Amino acid sequence: MRHTTIIASVVALGSLLMGTAAARVADSPTPAPGQIVRFCMSDAPNGACVTHFPAGTDVVYVVLEYADMAGEQIRIIVYDPHGAILFDQTTSLTGSGTKSFEVHYYKDGEPIAFPTGTYLTNLYIGGFLAKSLFWEVNYMVFLPLILRNH
Repeated sequence: MRHTTIIASVVALGSLLMGTAAARVADSPTPAPGQIVRFCMSDAPNGACVTHFPAGTDVVYVVLEYADMAGEQIRIIVYDPHGAILFDQTTSLTGSGTKSFEVHYYKDGEPIAFPTGTYLTNLYIGGFLAKSLFWEVNYMVFLPLILRNH
């Protein structure tokens, strides 16, 4: 009985140590081959990630930073708050770099400001859903009261 307990403890400790080592490799700052390093929405091409856009926004960008891609086919689909597709593009990525996709909201064929609401952007790699992100158009930018008096 005592040998069984010791063996079980050694196996558990070994599993814990192996899991820790594997986690370090997976969390390493160096991206794995064929990896999307950054996938986000922005208010500028190749810009910083943004999840909340002000009312009146008329263009947003899907930003992809990728590393060591070997012709992987990716697809980006952006949905409006009602589930309608605003943007659907498929492309191949090779090498490493950053790519931005410009997204507009159209009504009757004309670009307009994005209506307030929650939007969804999906990233597919090789035909499979890889990542999803939600972003919002909903807040107003208010000028300080001191500026309104002049």
